Order: sequence, then C-alpha cells, then structure tokens
Amino acid sequence: ISAVFNETQQISHYAAVFTDLSEIRATEAEMMFLSEHDELTHLPNRQLFLQLVEQALKTARRDQLFCAVLVLDLDHFKDVNDSYGHRYGDELLLQVASRLKQKVRDIDVVARLGGDEFAIFLPQLTAPEDAALMADKLIRSMNQPWLLANEYEVTLGASIGICLYPEHADNTASMLQGADSALYKAKAQGRNCTVIV
Repeated sequence: ISAVFNETQQISHYAAVFTDLSEIRATEAEMMFLSEHDELTHLPNRQLFLQLVEQALKTARRDQLFCAVLVLDLDHFKDVNDSYGHRYGDELLLQVASRLKQKVRDIDVVARLGGDEFAIFLPQLTAPEDAALMADKLIRSMNQPWLLANEYEVTLGASIGICLYPEHADNTASMLQGADSALYKAKAQGRNCTVIV
C-alpha cells in the first residue's frame, strides 16, 4: 500500500496492489499431494507409505505392539490389460483400491506401490496371527468378480507376502523388503495364497 500525495504534499488517498495467490497455492497443494500419492488411485505412494510406517513403528516400539506389512500383487492382471486394454486395467485398479480400503480397519494404511502391487500396513495388532487373518480376508475379497464398464466381468486372484514386527523385522525398510520377499514365495507356490516371511 502506497500513500499518494496532492500538490500541497498532503495524503490524498492510498493505492494498493493485490495479487491473488489462490491459484498458485492450489497448484502447490496439488503438487504436494501428487508427490505423496498415486496419481491414479490417490492412495499413498511408496514414499508416503514408508513415512507412515516409520511413524507407527515408533509407537509400536514404545507400547510393545505388533504390526505387519502386507504386499499384495494381483494375479493375472496383465491378462486384463492385454485382453481389454489399459483403460479397463486402470478401472480395475481403482476398484481394487476401493475394495481394499473397505476391507481394512480405519487405522490401517493402504498404498499403491506401482503397477498392480499394493501395500497394506496393519498397526496395533492384538496378535501376530491377525495379519494372516486379514490377508485371507483380502484374498477372498480379491477373488470376487469384478465388473468393468458395467460390461465385462473378470476374475483374478491375489498373492500376499507378510512381514511382522518385531518377529521378522524391526525397521521400515526391512519390513517392506521382507513382505516383498514373502510375496515372491507366494507367487512361486502357485499364486492366490499368503506367505509369511
């Protein structure tokens, strides 16, 4: 704001220049969101997932709680893309993300790591066995038919690898790595199953 003087050097009025930053702020907020979330599903991405697990593990250490990381990979997802196209593949991924979020507790974290691979973090478990029970529930859910564009019905399964805290790993990176390793064992055992590290 600047004062404007008249001929007698007295302030006659003020001039103000304003800039609307709302569009810039909205763009910044969107960029921040996209840096931490998957563009398609809007689930947390790998980076945000690891941050959330790291924070929850601090609480688990302090309160001596059980936690688990599950890595879920859709079985035969490539067949959907090859048969129906990527548009339908993307629609299926959106439905999978939605169904996963419906099946977990409010405190659990569902993230998309990339492609058809999802991660689920289960904090504050009463017992380590609860992770396997959740994994079985998720596999049954993934086995239900999927309707694409109200036209094509597809079925596919899922394989899940589980890593438990503190039994198998005691830090974020090791938990994700352990769950990933268990997932590959599940795939090798014929898919549509769960393997614990």
